[in-house]
Amino acid sequence: MQLADAESRGGQRRNVSAGAVSLTNKDAVLTVKIDAGHTDGHYELFEVDAPRGPATPLHRTGWGKAYYVLHGRMIVEVEVEGFDLGPGSSITIPPRALHTFTVLSPTTKFLVVSLTCAMGRSTPISTLLCRTAVRSRRLRRRSSRSWVATT
Repeated sequence: MQLADAESRGGQRRNVSAGAVSLTNKDAVLTVKIDAGHTDGHYELFEVDAPRGPATPLHRTGWGKAYYVLHGRMIVEVEVEGFDLGPGSSITIPPRALHTFTVLSPTTKFLVVSLTCAMGRSTPISTLLCRTAVRSRRLRRRSSRSWVATT
């Protein structure tokens, strides 16, 4: 069962399905599989469904990520190289590397592991979870620095 959230921002529509948050835009549907709140902000896992054609323009992110193709075929461009990926293929994209992808098959579905909580900040729920996780991690670090063992 899918429940449509009344909120729509910049051509993106949030959907809630069995507790999962999805972002839909003209390029793809991103479904949050594991959000930052469950990983203390260390990483997030998304499932991406994309139609044939180019997706986002070449861009950079401040965090590393990895793609794992479930079905379909796509070209992933990283800096000046192109990689043809099919089911079972994976690729890692370093932080600040120029990258994009183009779907070659009618559709493709792939997983994205984002090595930060920043990718999911495009949804209000993920932003809140990310901020909470980062704050919680900072508090734990501070308390661990001031911890004193006694004998």
